[in-house]
Amino acid sequence: MSVESPVVGAAGVRDPATTFPCFDGLRAIAAITVVLHHASFPTAKMINGRLAPYFTHLDIGVAVFFLISGFLLYRPFVAAALAGHSAPSVRRFFRRRLLRIFPAYWLALVCVIAFFGLQMPVGGARSYLEYFTLLQVYDPARATGGLAQAWTLSIELSFYAFLPLYAWAMRGLSIGRPTERRVRIELAGLAALYAVSVAFRGLVFALDSGAVHAVVSTGCPRTSITSHSAWVSRSRPSGSRPERGVARSPTRSASSRSCGG
Repeated sequence: MSVESPVVGAAGVRDPATTFPCFDGLRAIAAITVVLHHASFPTAKMINGRLAPYFTHLDIGVAVFFLISGFLLYRPFVAAALAGHSAPSVRRFFRRRLLRIFPAYWLALVCVIAFFGLQMPVGGARSYLEYFTLLQVYDPARATGGLAQAWTLSIELSFYAFLPLYAWAMRGLSIGRPTERRVRIELAGLAALYAVSVAFRGLVFALDSGAVHAVVSTGCPRTSITSHSAWVSRSRPSGSRPERGVARSPTRSASSRSCGG
């Protein structure tokens, strides 16, 4: 007799069936590449030497972080939908996500303000409000201030806001349909997200001389969720057919299973 297991994960209670310890290793690798990338700029390793091209592209770690977020955060929603269960609690999802980002970010921001001073292209209370709420990337006048690396957190926040809406829409499109059809709808949704993101980035780069890392003067679209949805969409789990009597989650890769995930 099979026992039904809850479909939970990043948006709910952790259990061995929905935990992927190998992602801790991926996070470590991504963090190391980002540190090396930023360290290579003031040391000129990004510019000089045979390893310069490799140091330049070590910012790939940011994409790895987004891929991990896309998989871990969307997985509980699609797993619940395919298993016919209620969706994870959106309130719990937002509480966990906000607590994961803001306390540590606020501490770092306050320390920078107290000990080093904050780079602020435009002064005033509005600037502090935007930097403390991670909204500066949407303000061209203030996008280059604050903590430069915080733009990735702004992308994460916009992804957190978008994800429950996307999950709700996909669930509505697939409800009442056979599992195979629901999986195809999920795959079509991911393909659409990827295509929109690539098209959007291509348009922005074409209109602004193709400078990939520059901040655009009209709304900073390069640091928007639209621009980076291709990164998170590539990791979204599409799901698998639930076994009879067991609420199965999307199929995990052999590497995840071998690592005890």
